[in-house]
Amino acid sequence: MRPIQLDELRRDAEVFNDLARATPHVDGYCTSTAWALSAHEAFHPEQELFLFRSDTAWLTLARGFSEHIGRYLAPMEAMWGLASPLVGVDPLDSTLQAIAALESIDAEWDNLWLCGLDPNAPPFMLLARHFSERHAVFLGPPTLRHVASLEDGFEGWLSRRSARFRANLRRAVRKAESAGVQVEWHSDFRDEAHRQACVERALNIDDASWKGESDQGLRASEMADFYERMTARLASTGALRMIFLKLGDEDIAMGFGARSCDTLRGLQMSYVKRYAPYSPGNVLQAHFIQRIAAEGIHRYDLGTDIGYKARWAAPGLETAALVVRRI
Repeated sequence: MRPIQLDELRRDAEVFNDLARATPHVDGYCTSTAWALSAHEAFHPEQELFLFRSDTAWLTLARGFSEHIGRYLAPMEAMWGLASPLVGVDPLDSTLQAIAALESIDAEWDNLWLCGLDPNAPPFMLLARHFSERHAVFLGPPTLRHVASLEDGFEGWLSRRSARFRANLRRAVRKAESAGVQVEWHSDFRDEAHRQACVERALNIDDASWKGESDQGLRASEMADFYERMTARLASTGALRMIFLKLGDEDIAMGFGARSCDTLRGLQMSYVKRYAPYSPGNVLQAHFIQRIAAEGIHRYDLGTDIGYKARWAAPGLETAALVVRRI
């Protein structure tokens, strides 16, 4: 591997993203530039990047500092621990290259936080074995995703839910339809002004949600900037999907996600608090799944483990952090 500058990663982003999607044992979407580089730019633009690439592998790290542990290297997105620092189709070869790259910058770090790795896969085990010879090595907290199979379409997915879930969902959808709730779907964002308008609508809905009204919404932090950068990148490659529920002329719910090969990664959903009696969250989710299943998407990744997601999907990829502490 050779060291590179950020401009090269930006220029060859799709080369990197294609390799991330093809890398086994990692979250391909959350390792991509749409997620990871957007997170770096929005949350920690001050962190110095350490980027390496070869013809077959990439290593992407950012350096932070903590008064408690000193200098640490972590993936460009380490807030949720979803992004892998390493991509490469051949796990053994890419990991050996990554070890050599890390050794070449040994003086630049006191700790490594290598999250987004499958603890049972070769990269994690090779890295742990190598660094345990001279440093303390720990297993960090696990991160579980929930993924719904859509290989047999919406009805197939629905058939795997409980009878109570199916009845409640159908009842909620009928109630919303009877009240005049309409669905608006967007997948063509070649017009940048259209993307910006849709993102602004989504943020306005979130402002009126319970989170928004309690100052925990997207605009209350750098999350709005994160999704602005992400949706712009997704729109440029045709991967952005957005859905709205409307009642009359008013937007009452929104959701958006990213297509990555045969997978749709859900990103955000929110609804206007005063319309809660219409179950807009469940109704929106149902229509979202119908739309992406009709598009031929086989997997719906709902993201990290939150209690309600178990009703909609099954456990998916679980990753963890390899923590290396210099001793």
